[in-house]
Amino acid sequence: MIAASENYLGEKEKRLLFWLDMVSKEQKKALVMCRFVEVTKYLSALTEQRGINSTFVHGGMDGVTQYSHIKSFKEGDTRVLFASERLIEKGTDLPEADVGFYYGTTASLERYEQSLGRIRSNVSNVKTLYTIAYNQTVEDEKSLKRDTMFLELLGKKMGSITTTASEY
Repeated sequence: MIAASENYLGEKEKRLLFWLDMVSKEQKKALVMCRFVEVTKYLSALTEQRGINSTFVHGGMDGVTQYSHIKSFKEGDTRVLFASERLIEKGTDLPEADVGFYYGTTASLERYEQSLGRIRSNVSNVKTLYTIAYNQTVEDEKSLKRDTMFLELLGKKMGSITTTASEY
């Protein structure tokens, strides 16, 4: 794997690193869901280069290795867990995760809800999930459509919802 130089990072990577730096400074733990196995490995190496303890899990790993990496995150040895979304979206609860990130998008509302359900912050009892996507692209459009559907669904369940958006 080629080490990423700061000069060659894309805007999407820079945005993720910005937020992970913030999460790390606040002593929080983050779950980052990625669509592709190689991305989990790459981003974990990238954050390690920046001094943020991280690890990764994906479906191509044997069960013992997966367990070891998840245990490292749960016990606080690592602050960031990069996971392939298909592995983590169903069945793996991570109450230790304070914040969740989607690195890229998933168009599926069901997947989005399942992934949000993995984050069960014990600290603040609040779920926070960000999507890091390329701006003004199909990826961004899919994310907006999914988020709109999700907010409409929540609005029906809860009555009304207030949202805010911020740019770093």
